[in-house]
Amino acid sequence: MEEQNEVLTELEKAGRIEIKQNVSLLNMAGLRTGGTARALVFPLDTEACARAAEACGEKLAVLGFGSNVLVCDGVIEVPLLSTSRLTGCRELDENGKFAVQAGVGLTKFALKAAQAGFSGAEFMYGIPGSMGGASVMNAGAYGHQLDEIALKFTVCDRKGKVYSVDAADAGLSYRHSRFQESGEIVLETVLRLTPCDSGTVTDLMNSLMKRRKEKQPLEYPSCGSYFKRPEGQFAGKLIEDCGLKGLTKGGAQVSEKHAGFIINRGGATASDVEKLEDEIKRTVKERFGVELEREVRKLGAHGFEK
Repeated sequence: MEEQNEVLTELEKAGRIEIKQNVSLLNMAGLRTGGTARALVFPLDTEACARAAEACGEKLAVLGFGSNVLVCDGVIEVPLLSTSRLTGCRELDENGKFAVQAGVGLTKFALKAAQAGFSGAEFMYGIPGSMGGASVMNAGAYGHQLDEIALKFTVCDRKGKVYSVDAADAGLSYRHSRFQESGEIVLETVLRLTPCDSGTVTDLMNSLMKRRKEKQPLEYPSCGSYFKRPEGQFAGKLIEDCGLKGLTKGGAQVSEKHAGFIINRGGATASDVEKLEDEIKRTVKERFGVELEREVRKLGAHGFEK
């Protein structure tokens, strides 16, 4: 721990990095669960991010907006690198090519693209995540996902080396990319959108947001869909058909509005969520023979768990 503190002190002295100690993570993740981070590292630009990666190596865990993360109870011992200060977004050409840094919110970018008269990012509207997190998870909604519009990623490895990865080489599949295993940190994503009438795109986004509000429990903290979609099935329907809507463990509950969501009704701990997850998986397996897989990433004391 003393060695880690020395590394972080030197990083902060070098500039363009802000470090906060002993930070509560309750308001930094979708489900509003979790303990305290020993150190939260905020690089102010991509160069500082690469420097932090080089200094901390594999001990560093990367946190975007935390919207798809279950933060465990207790103390997160590893340094957490937040990409939330990397907020650059620029139009590279007149035909809809954008370079978007990791800390740009998906809803913010979808609005920017629509106002500029480009289509392709509408599915992002209402997703409470960041571009970096979306790139790592190949985020999607309403039948579309990031790999449809991604061209390449600028990343850094844990030695601080910065380079490009073509989308075709990023291992993008349903809620997966190679970055989940490689430890590469996404700094920027280049997207190709399609010229379109601004009003048409805006109308579509408003329609999607209306559907979200009607079908999803947006009034409660959640990580969105908690489980991946089993092949040929829908996790929410399987859970609902098991009669699990409203099932509660502590402050965590299977949403009565959408069974694919686990919500925090108030005061839920990560342990409550995990107990609920275990019972859902066991019941669905017993009833339908389907193994549900968690879509949400779990952040433990020593980093993200497999």
